[in-house]
Amino acid sequence: MKNVLPIAFVLLASLVSAQDGKVSLAPKEGDARKYKFTMNFTVGGMEVVLKSDATQDVKKVADGKIEEVLTYRNFSVVLAGSPMEGMEPEPVSTTVSSAGQLLRIGGGLAGTDVARLHLLGVFVPPSKALAADETETIEFKGSDDKTIPKVKYEITFLGKEAVNGAERLKFRIKYSEDPADGMRFTGTYWVTETGALVKAEGTFEEMFIPQAGATGSGRYLIESVG
Repeated sequence: MKNVLPIAFVLLASLVSAQDGKVSLAPKEGDARKYKFTMNFTVGGMEVVLKSDATQDVKKVADGKIEEVLTYRNFSVVLAGSPMEGMEPEPVSTTVSSAGQLLRIGGGLAGTDVARLHLLGVFVPPSKALAADETETIEFKGSDDKTIPKVKYEITFLGKEAVNGAERLKFRIKYSEDPADGMRFTGTYWVTETGALVKAEGTFEEMFIPQAGATGSGRYLIESVG
């Protein structure tokens, strides 16, 4: 009987650990992941479909910051059923903190809100292990030049789920901005324990599209393909 209690504690600890949503961003220099990205939205009464492949390369990890470059390929935009020409984004360079805060961004597609477009695909990890259905709220201040907004994330751990045959951590993220009339999105994010995005899907509202001079609302899907 003397061994029963220690064994019970080990089993309980294993069960709790398996159900906790703990993510620590731990990319390594030289890491690269490939994605497919699709957005379907309405702006100014017109339907827009945006599709692209992309490669995310980790260039540097130091001093609690992660420098990455996102390179788009096969980028296409269809507006009201008609393909748009000359839509070739520059590579997007970013610096992200180990807490998931977007600190700097450059490049992207001229005439678009590069930061908000990019934020759809940025997973912000909880600062602690979350139990199933537990929510943590995290806020980040914006950049001084206003290119990166002041934001709030409500992060809920939904458990674990298989994606393409591998078990992943599943979270719901609700994103909002200050002031409150900024972009909002609600999405489901599947990630590895080191914070690598595997899949994300959700809806967004009030994303400003400078080219159209109006805001857009719709759906997005991001999938890792290697």
